[in-house]
Amino acid sequence: MSLTRRQMEVRADSVRNAVAITRLEGGEPSAYCREQLDRFVAGEISATEMRDRVLRHHLKPPEDI
Repeated sequence: MSLTRRQMEVRADSVRNAVAITRLEGGEPSAYCREQLDRFVAGEISATEMRDRVLRHHLKPPEDI
C-alpha cells in the first residue's frame, strides 16, 4: 500500500500517542510490537494486520522445553 507523506505523518502521530499512553500506564511496547508499528507507519501493513500480528505473537503458547 502506498501512502502519502501526510498519511504517514498521521500514522506516526498515532503511534507516538499509543506508545506514550502505554508508557504512562507503566508498560513498554515489545521489540516485536515496535517492529510492527514501524511497518504500519511505513504503509506496509494495515492497522488490523498490525493488531492481529502482535496479538498472535504474544498469545502463542510457550514452546515445550
